[in-house]
Amino acid sequence: MNDKKQPDAAGRAPRKTAELNVPRTITMRGPSNSLTWRAPWCLAAIVLLCVPAAGEDWPTRLRDIRRGGITPEQLELPLGEVWTHNCGAPTPAWTESPAVDGQTQTNLKPRQNFDFCFDVAAVGDSVYFGSSRTGAVACLEAATGRRVWTFFTEAPVRCAPHVVNGRVYVGSDDGCAYCLDASDGSLVWKERVGPTDEMIWGNGRMMSLWPVRSALLVDNGEVFWAAGFFPREKIYLCKRNADDGSGGWTQEVSRPHQGYLVAASDILLAPGGKGYPIAYRRDTGATLGPVRNNARDGGCWALLTPDAQHFWSGPGETNAAYQYSMLSRGYMGSVAGGNYLIADSTFAYCNTDTQIVKIARSNRSIVWRKDCAYPYALIMAGSALFAGGDGEIAALDASTSERLWTGSVDGKAYGLAVANGRLYASTDDGSIHCFSAPIPIREMIRSFYGLVLDRRAEKGAADAWHHGYFDYAVDFGIDVRFIPREMARLFFFSEEYAARNRADAEFIADCYEVFLDRTPNQTELGNWLAGVWNRSQVVTVFSESEEFADRVEAMCPNLAGNPTRNFVTTMYIGLLDRLVDKDGLNYAAGLFDAAFAQGGVEAVRAQTKQMAREVVASPEFLGKQPTTEEYVVRFYRAFLSRFPNDSEVSDWSGEIDAGRQTTDGVIDLFAESAEFSERLRTYFGTP
Repeated sequence: MNDKKQPDAAGRAPRKTAELNVPRTITMRGPSNSLTWRAPWCLAAIVLLCVPAAGEDWPTRLRDIRRGGITPEQLELPLGEVWTHNCGAPTPAWTESPAVDGQTQTNLKPRQNFDFCFDVAAVGDSVYFGSSRTGAVACLEAATGRRVWTFFTEAPVRCAPHVVNGRVYVGSDDGCAYCLDASDGSLVWKERVGPTDEMIWGNGRMMSLWPVRSALLVDNGEVFWAAGFFPREKIYLCKRNADDGSGGWTQEVSRPHQGYLVAASDILLAPGGKGYPIAYRRDTGATLGPVRNNARDGGCWALLTPDAQHFWSGPGETNAAYQYSMLSRGYMGSVAGGNYLIADSTFAYCNTDTQIVKIARSNRSIVWRKDCAYPYALIMAGSALFAGGDGEIAALDASTSERLWTGSVDGKAYGLAVANGRLYASTDDGSIHCFSAPIPIREMIRSFYGLVLDRRAEKGAADAWHHGYFDYAVDFGIDVRFIPREMARLFFFSEEYAARNRADAEFIADCYEVFLDRTPNQTELGNWLAGVWNRSQVVTVFSESEEFADRVEAMCPNLAGNPTRNFVTTMYIGLLDRLVDKDGLNYAAGLFDAAFAQGGVEAVRAQTKQMAREVVASPEFLGKQPTTEEYVVRFYRAFLSRFPNDSEVSDWSGEIDAGRQTTDGVIDLFAESAEFSERLRTYFGTP
């Protein structure tokens, strides 16, 4: 038996609870071994989030009808991930990469990559996207990523919506253009331009003979789109009144259009994928002619410069971003290897597979080149460029090219958007990542994964902890400090951490970093290493230290919770090793409050005995098949809110195994103990 006390988290003599521990032979488990267990999503307002100040909207891909990709909004760096939404990987219409030109057999960059991710439109407090996987249009809460509504079309939705004046405009491969109410997703109007509702098998899915493969573009009360893919079946370009879908015109055109339409005040420019872009008159739909260098120019990306003098498109047959004159629609030049380009009145910025380049528009001179692999997306917010790479996005100073920040994402970031204090990154694995000003709780969750498990959180795990457990504590009125304490115990006693084989000094240092966000000084580390303890004791000391409590309080001030609910939560965690569900919490808290009102602390004591007897006889408890030692640990955690030391486990186990104590007798002894009586006074006060 070991009686020597270990130091507290500051290297000082511990409080009384410092000697509480789980014996090394008892494995502490959470609700599962996967570390991805979650509670129900909370339904009330989420107060843990640091809500960004109102900024600028991003109502369509690349923000405006020019597809400029530039917003004046300045994000405060560094950013922290707030949430991630994933509903399965996209199912792009065209997947060949590298593309092969049928005539030249030249390996080309993908020219029809307009639906490689779920691009978003972000307006006000909402985020909107369409899914090529499910054919749905969805609205998420910008603050939490929680789904607000879903509207299903009958085929893949391949382009981001355009959100204007409380309406969501989107097209589908089912051949229809849709206008939805932005608040609830209800249908306002829809139109199928094709003459029938005939569907065929195409691109691995059922689709209309006249799929809407262009994004809908809304401007000045008018909405434009293209429908149709097969010249023999006719292809249409359409304009309607945006409010009710009436009026306008429908023109038969010669080529299919895929991707995002671009508009000037009097001209509509339509990318063609493997075909070259074509210009049309906005007022009549009449064809003005192609925008091309040769017949094999193509690409679904297009940009109109702020002065409306130049049009960029690509990548063409030479894997370059091409520049054209809007006056003549003739070729002017190109950026070799260019994937995407954005331009303000003075400079242009272009990303290649290995660089980002800044170009002076006046003389086309190179201002700077930055070697970096962010080839999939490029936008500008304030004075910062944001670029998308494989597994990572980055912010660069537009003036100097200095890398200001990087963030991790799942997959290749083909879509970026900045709106109202948040950065959104959409990837080819179906994830939409939201970044904003760092949220302390979120940063703590990430640090637990990095410091304890030496890895990133798996997909959805950070959201489960943040919006499941931490917000659960807030919404249900329990002390938020329960969550990081239990999270730390689960992580430190996981098989993953055990497999790291951390030495004692490394383990102590890990505890300082995880709980106290600092490294130990030599005195603190020396005091711990000179002591005799097991690791369960150490985790308990740190998790219940005043320094850790102060840290959590600073993150979540005034969230100590309701005393009765905290008491009930302690009982559930102790006996069943889980948080109590909402209904169970409300019911049990009501019983204890009623008991205290009727008979004070002694009535609460009696109610506690009854609750403990019911739980230990329940199928859930018995299904865990606890050993005698585990029985003892659970009683200590439930009644005394601590772990027993080795001698306490040994003494109680011996009494029970020898038949000198029954379960009912042990419950009575714990409930009548002076230590439990002190806890009752702490939670309920005196009669």
